[in-house]
Amino acid sequence: DLPDPFDGACCYFWRCSCRVGSMKRIILLRHGKSEAQHYSRKQRHDANFEELRDPYLSEEGLKQAEALGAAWAKHALRPSLVVCSPLSRALHTAGCLFPPDRGFNIVVHPDLREASPGATGKPAQQECRGRFKADLQRDARLLATGMDWSMMPDDQWWSDTVESSQDIEDRLGHFSDWLAARPERYVVIVCHFCIIKQLLGQSASAKNCVPIHCQVDCRRWMLSESREEDVNFLRTAQCVPGEAMKQIQLHESIA
Repeated sequence: DLPDPFDGACCYFWRCSCRVGSMKRIILLRHGKSEAQHYSRKQRHDANFEELRDPYLSEEGLKQAEALGAAWAKHALRPSLVVCSPLSRALHTAGCLFPPDRGFNIVVHPDLREASPGATGKPAQQECRGRFKADLQRDARLLATGMDWSMMPDDQWWSDTVESSQDIEDRLGHFSDWLAARPERYVVIVCHFCIIKQLLGQSASAKNCVPIHCQVDCRRWMLSESREEDVNFLRTAQCVPGEAMKQIQLHESIA
């Protein structure tokens, strides 16, 4: 389901040192529903439940990504850059939405990996632990052939323990510096629940496969209203349910 993707809140981000000539238009996107999301909260928080390590998209999540991808291709602007987390559920989502063999520029960035909940220093959730770059590149299920892996180290890039809030802020600050230095102005970022919350504030919505429209100007990450073409492609997407349609129509009526 696609709930309301429009939110008028505004917030600010970090202490990065970047300088940027003009504001970037960003779409944050949480991956499609993963296999882990079908398990109980207790199972997901069990650091020893290795069956949930770096899960793929579930069948439902794959349908979410495919439906949104079809709508995007038909009705929305083509992004000049796509950046995604190296966790499998994000790679799989990005590959479905923006197939690299169709010329999309997709960069895999380790700073976008999910942040495990829990006490700092304790074992991280299995679904927040990844796989080595070579394993991911060989995995045909991820549709990752042709992605740009130049930001990824060959060795371990994930944390086996829960990171501190400062550690998470530091790596997202590093990511913001990197993003600000890129020339592209229309960017889609495929990442995770806790990362979106950290970027936009804990009150931000972070539903699976729901575009979150932002403007980013160096240190500032601001939720923004969607442009007309975004409303059009969401209106025609088969994955938009009745309640989300009402929200889209409401947005159009006050725009």
